[in-house]
Amino acid sequence: MISDEKWVYTSWGYGKVLEQSLSKAVVQLAWGGIGYLSPSSLQSSIHLTIKIFALDRKTLSFDWEICKNFSELFTLIHKTLSLPPTVQICLIHTRGKLIHINSFDSPFSLKMKSHTKLIGITKQSFTWDIKAKSPNIELLDDLLTIRKKDDSEISYDSIFGNVELNTGVQEWDIKMDFMIQYDEEEEVCIGVATKTFGFDGNPLDGEFWGFMCIGCRKIGNKINEEYGERIGNGDVVRVRLEYKNTKGILSFAKNGVDLGMAFNDVPQKVFPVVMINYPKIQVSLRKSMGF
Repeated sequence: MISDEKWVYTSWGYGKVLEQSLSKAVVQLAWGGIGYLSPSSLQSSIHLTIKIFALDRKTLSFDWEICKNFSELFTLIHKTLSLPPTVQICLIHTRGKLIHINSFDSPFSLKMKSHTKLIGITKQSFTWDIKAKSPNIELLDDLLTIRKKDDSEISYDSIFGNVELNTGVQEWDIKMDFMIQYDEEEEVCIGVATKTFGFDGNPLDGEFWGFMCIGCRKIGNKINEEYGERIGNGDVVRVRLEYKNTKGILSFAKNGVDLGMAFNDVPQKVFPVVMINYPKIQVSLRKSMGF
């Protein structure tokens, strides 16, 4: 097996050093040829430039050993940008096609050239916040599934996600696990709210922007209008919040079918929210991501 130390990067690509003196190096190139090169031209690392799309777009530079995997690189980016633990970094190499870089990859395994440019995209995940909910909301052990208590009254009770949304494109899915579907008072509201919105607040009051899933209305910022389609048992509602400058565009989809834009003036510093008004209703967070 060839040791990592013998692999080098040259102007002709990657190769293995067969012989080396002060004035000459004989290199077996990965593509099959033999190169006679100056030892000073051999590189054990390559230069990487990474353009990060996060809160503030930044460009980071690293000199990375050609046979070293990228696991530490992800950690370095996270620390450099001071990202919270809910944010993950996705690295993409655009080389004719999009190549998603894994932690076990290395410059050598991907045959990267020196001065390769990568794109870094933030992926933000979250669960429901056990400390930011009404006492009438039960949170299951997976922190993804919520249920309104059987003995609670018919009134709105809320739970917040544990991540603050400020930038980029955020999407998450809410599945309707169990709904009564026979009482006209039954309702589930899905959307976002500021931290000041109460856990027992009415969607018509306060800083909430969202979709009334059974009444088929969009509620928020003094707007109460018809919107979307009725949601029932087993349906999945996708929430999409896209920031352009400081304002967010909020839209929803039912089982993959776009329901259109609901709001285009959502402020920064909002949190995912679900409001349930009827006992026994259960919903779950299926997926979350942000770019």
